[in-house]
Amino acid sequence: MRLQWVKGWKLATKQFITLVLISLVLFVPLTTLDTHVMGLIFEDQLNSDLQVFIHQTNQYIDSYVSNVEDILLLLSSRKDLLQNHNQIQVEETLEQYCALDNGIIQTIYLVKKDGTVYASNQVAYATIGNPYLAKLCRLAKQNYGAINSSSPYQSPISGKTIAFVRPITDNSGNALGTAIVEIDLAQLNNSLSNVLYGKYENFVLLTGDEKLITYDSPSTLSSLEASTFPPRLNQAFLKMLTTLPNSLTSVQLKGQSLMIIKSNTNYLGWNIISLVDKNVFYQDMIRMYHYYWIIGVIWFAVLCLIVYFFSRNFSKPIRRLAATMDEIQALTNPSFVSTDRTDEIGRLALSYNRMLKRIQDLLTTNGELEARKKDYELKMLQSQIGPHFLYNTLACISSLAKQGETEKVRETIHSLVGLISMSFDKVSPFITLAKEIQALQMFAQIQQVRYGSCFSLNIDIPEDILDSKVPKLTLQPLVENAIFHGILPNQQHGTIWIRGHILRDKLMLYVFDNGVGMHEAQVSQLFANTERHIKKRGLNKIGVKNVHERIQIYFGEHHHLRIKSRWGTGTVARICLPVQTCDTGNAPE
Repeated sequence: MRLQWVKGWKLATKQFITLVLISLVLFVPLTTLDTHVMGLIFEDQLNSDLQVFIHQTNQYIDSYVSNVEDILLLLSSRKDLLQNHNQIQVEETLEQYCALDNGIIQTIYLVKKDGTVYASNQVAYATIGNPYLAKLCRLAKQNYGAINSSSPYQSPISGKTIAFVRPITDNSGNALGTAIVEIDLAQLNNSLSNVLYGKYENFVLLTGDEKLITYDSPSTLSSLEASTFPPRLNQAFLKMLTTLPNSLTSVQLKGQSLMIIKSNTNYLGWNIISLVDKNVFYQDMIRMYHYYWIIGVIWFAVLCLIVYFFSRNFSKPIRRLAATMDEIQALTNPSFVSTDRTDEIGRLALSYNRMLKRIQDLLTTNGELEARKKDYELKMLQSQIGPHFLYNTLACISSLAKQGETEKVRETIHSLVGLISMSFDKVSPFITLAKEIQALQMFAQIQQVRYGSCFSLNIDIPEDILDSKVPKLTLQPLVENAIFHGILPNQQHGTIWIRGHILRDKLMLYVFDNGVGMHEAQVSQLFANTERHIKKRGLNKIGVKNVHERIQIYFGEHHHLRIKSRWGTGTVARICLPVQTCDTGNAPE
């Protein structure tokens, strides 16, 4: 009788009850299993994050030390500073070097062989001195000709610091003195804390011989710190860290469950220790589990209502439509729904077909744009200093040095270093207009050294638009084209003007020259050939067409590069970009 009673139910009722029971049976174990798996996934992700943090910290320290070593190498090449008896000039030079690295370097010393000391902060040194300099000079001689680093110490001028030292010799190898750089450990700590490490992760940084350099001291590790001010790392905990292997380790300590990873794969062999208090991490996980169960119950109740509604009204046609949808294996070649219905289900099927068609079109368009964008990003990575440009520039520098043009040599080297730095900087394809102009001036200075005063560069850019963001190497290819194909063929002095202003929320930039100009066919050829002859002797491989297409890829077809030219008169290039400044932060990445 009961079986007959069940058989008498309507199909919609059977579907509803069956789906509700199945959902209930599956929901509870799956939800329990899902929360457990989620915990394991989060823990695996935490392990992975620690590995990433260690790798990024090693890279950061290598970059950090590389900047310091660059300064030391630069100082070791400046033998004239130790041979210069003008103390004020030497001190000013050290102050300039100290300001090159945005706070990385705290104090620079030059110690002559006779014991004379020059410091970037000569007033502080003359007042309180530095008793560690003699020891650091001896350290420089232990591995003569190389760069050595000291153990952490408390400098009277720089505070808690580590010194990097390098001997300075003349061309015959005779000792002239020692270059000493004291770094800012507080700035290193802040950089690691604010840039690399987040809410749960903490770090301890030790030298290769297990001496403490710096560490993060958040409230999550308060039980591991002595009750002193400022906070000081518990020595027993520090000793425990020094005994850990260079791998991932779990440690139970004073009610805390710590995940610790240790590595020393950086250039200096410093031990980097990243650690996480799992108890603090799982406090947020528990709250998330509670929210998960509440949302799951609400979802189940809503599911019951939805199943009831659709079982009574749309069961059969929806299943047909779903079956067709399930046959789709890839959006690149979907199976469209065939239907002759004119009701809501039919309109849904037609809308679904139109949606698939739009998705196909969008995928095709997006694929083309992504391919082009990657192509141009690859070209940007390849747009480093060209070998012929570098060779010619170095040849000019050598010629200037033989002529005794010390100031021009210094200026040309500064320009070349600036261009190389910008070329190697691949953090973002965008820079401020001020930096673009600065790089342009460096490039023009080098070209003026190579070709004499055959051209002059006039820049008229209002200060209020200098912080606007532009794609890197936007103006330089146009100026390079003006020099090589406008000014030089004219065989007389020429002028290049750079101007800019804001027009109806658009950043308008102009590049003028009074060179030989071009015919209309030559202008068209600029946009047909990206490299032309510039690649054989110019700065990089970025051409006029590259500039135009990069602008349209990043900002759309309403932004562009336009060139007008008249033979015998000159050429005008106009660039139209959206106004995006460092403050808005909305430049595409």
